[in-house]
Amino acid sequence: MAKKLGYIVTNYSGSDAGDINVVSTTVTVNKAQVPTTTTPVWDLHSNGDSKVHSFFDTSSNLRVVVDQYDFSTGTSPGLRIYDPSTSTWTAVTTPRNWSGIENLYGVVKSGNYLYAIDYDGANVVKISLTGATPYTVAGTYHFASGISGYEDHGVAIAAVGDYVYALFITSDASASNYQNSTVVKLDVSGTNPTYVSQASVGKNAFTLEYYDGKFYVACIGGMQQAGSYNAASQLNVVTISTMGVTTPFTASATIPGDFRDIVFSNSGDAYILTGYYDSSYTNLIGKLYKTTAANINAATPSIGTAVDTFTTAGYFWATLYEDVSGGNTDYFWFAKGNPIQIYQPAPTTSPATPFATKTPADLGNSPRNVSINWITPFWEPSSPLARKGAPRSFAAHAKLAVDAKKAALELEDKK
Repeated sequence: MAKKLGYIVTNYSGSDAGDINVVSTTVTVNKAQVPTTTTPVWDLHSNGDSKVHSFFDTSSNLRVVVDQYDFSTGTSPGLRIYDPSTSTWTAVTTPRNWSGIENLYGVVKSGNYLYAIDYDGANVVKISLTGATPYTVAGTYHFASGISGYEDHGVAIAAVGDYVYALFITSDASASNYQNSTVVKLDVSGTNPTYVSQASVGKNAFTLEYYDGKFYVACIGGMQQAGSYNAASQLNVVTISTMGVTTPFTASATIPGDFRDIVFSNSGDAYILTGYYDSSYTNLIGKLYKTTAANINAATPSIGTAVDTFTTAGYFWATLYEDVSGGNTDYFWFAKGNPIQIYQPAPTTSPATPFATKTPADLGNSPRNVSINWITPFWEPSSPLARKGAPRSFAAHAKLAVDAKKAALELEDKK
């Protein structure tokens, strides 16, 4: 399959979706129009926060789940599942409403089931992929921290071996104050996913990136803030055999930025993204570091070399590494605020130079093409044992983007 990356662009009142296709260094864009009964689904959405989650079904066919959660009502008009292999994405089933899913934040396949995590209700829902009625609910797990005055939210999900792992954050109702986040290990062999064990990680965590027996969890450390980084922002490493936690890096004068993403190649190269907004929430002051899994877990951890140092406008920040088999060169994807940069090979020295850059204007239709608000991988890991449970979901990244945009508008209104 030539298609590489799905995306959403938005003006925060309406969204367009599509995919970026790459063959060698030739890049084409498909501005997908997903049909419903009368009009494209993107034109029906009013709040500009559509989400597209990719997964592979039991026959290894690429599928995407489209969610159109509405903040004003706290509901979704139904989840739509599509085959995105053609220019007009094709529905593979009628719209679904999954009990326990109000605000879908990620899906992952394990065995003959899809596991979905819900932000609003802090649920993990088990979805059948086979049988007479596929894409229906088979079981549910609910997380409750039990901390008085605080709410729990599901933000990321992954599958490794026979277990599913879910990441939950705990905050007050205004999302101003946070408790530590929690990684929960779930046994999914029965009807309902059941609790096995858990690990406590940093505040406002949002990644669950797997490599070689460990999860790497980036934590903002609390609310995003303007003009400085969060002193509590950190990168945690969870060893899944014991659910033990280490903290190789914390934001400091040496690493001046909130931890905003981490991604691995199959060979163990690691890219860590850090940054904080300037005083007006206009630009992210950031760095992209290249290191290795071994260096992160060394007795004296090393974050490696900054391959990109930038002060750049935009709100959506995310990285993906695409391992390419057959002796071809790997791809590195960087959603850098507002453009999407494509590297081949992945950057190793500074300044990092992409071979292609796609802006929102390239990816959507006016007026909905103002900002990048989502990316999702359209490939399977070339080495499933290295990173089982991919593709990743970027719902938490999109929430950070919406929150930063909202903060910027509030500052502007005060002037």
